[in-house]
Amino acid sequence: MPGMTRERVVIGTRKTTARIAGSEVKSIRRSDVLQTGLRLYDGRNIGTAGAIGSFDPAELEKRALDSISCGIEYPWEIQGPAVRRETVSLKGIGHDTLAGEAGSFMAAMRSKWPDLVFSESFTVEDTGISIRNDRGLDLSTVLSSVAVVLTYRALGSTGIIDGWVSAGPCRRWDPDGIRAEFDEFLEAWHEPVDLPRSGRLPVVFGESSLPLNRLSLELSGHRYGTGTSLLAGCVGEKVFSEGFSLSQSRVPSIDDCSFFDAEGVFHEGYSLGLIGGGVLRAVCTDRRTAARFSLPHTGSASGGYDTIPQASADHLRVERSDRTLSELLGGEPAVYIALASGGDFTPEGAFATPVQLAMLHDGTRFVGRLPELRISSHLFRMFGDDWMGQSADDISAFYDSPSMVMRMDVEKAGD
Repeated sequence: MPGMTRERVVIGTRKTTARIAGSEVKSIRRSDVLQTGLRLYDGRNIGTAGAIGSFDPAELEKRALDSISCGIEYPWEIQGPAVRRETVSLKGIGHDTLAGEAGSFMAAMRSKWPDLVFSESFTVEDTGISIRNDRGLDLSTVLSSVAVVLTYRALGSTGIIDGWVSAGPCRRWDPDGIRAEFDEFLEAWHEPVDLPRSGRLPVVFGESSLPLNRLSLELSGHRYGTGTSLLAGCVGEKVFSEGFSLSQSRVPSIDDCSFFDAEGVFHEGYSLGLIGGGVLRAVCTDRRTAARFSLPHTGSASGGYDTIPQASADHLRVERSDRTLSELLGGEPAVYIALASGGDFTPEGAFATPVQLAMLHDGTRFVGRLPELRISSHLFRMFGDDWMGQSADDISAFYDSPSMVMRMDVEKAGD
């Protein structure tokens, strides 16, 4: 139709999963799904439609035209022109060899740990994401990875699970190396140790953690614009530690995502700083949120293949310091949070959670399994005066896994 701009989003996912139960491979599941979304823009409104698998292009366009008549406003220029493709490959394993590799891996785990019963999965996944439109936009990312997630329960245990070990998404398959890391953790898990003392202690989180998840909520452009974020009105102000910097990062090989957002926006260098030296520089916005609240547009749109893009504060990455975990701790033992659920933040930012599984870490290795704990703090303390740093090194050699270190109030559960 004259004056109409078309944009097509295609997501193809091929996945092979080896399901583990009773420490053995019980089943192999395969899926190959193609999702196609069509967006139509008339300069004022947007219409969307989607299909899974094969489809009739004329029927898809008709549904998108029907959608545009609903009057969903989108008066902004869409992205283009730009042509760019990124591919992240996987070495050492594939869909056809996953079953055999998982079987061999679990045979070794059963032999090493006969007192534990393992469950969960091994997964090889290929995902292709592309966005193309009439304005010359032609972007695509192809990602391939393997991931291992094993929960375990000790024989005779009354719990559903007693812990878990994982690796991935990995870009290379090294079963001996991954098992060695699992063995190191499990050996420490078999060694109960006491909490060095109650009170303020260094606490170590992985990159994906409850504190960072809450901070991402506060960095929502919509929450900021409506005044419901704890950071509302603070752009340009120092709100956290000078040692704390954070960016929105879309490095495909590290962040396991496309280098572009749902509106086809991308940044040279793959990232955009949101917090620098403790100063809030920007919050996460798509075109709509940026325009509504007169905020900088950060290219933070998300959405399904058949949905209207909207702002989302995800793909956040804390900047690494120049110090290793051992150097950050300076010889002080730390509490490594392996499993914590049931806690939450208050609307004011206070935080507390029970910790079902914590490990004592000396900066270079896991020492032993701590009793169940309770940790507490406040958002502005965790990333402010109590912030110790993001480690320069990784917990695992097989995927991006820096340690996030901060002081928190720690006590044994029940004390």
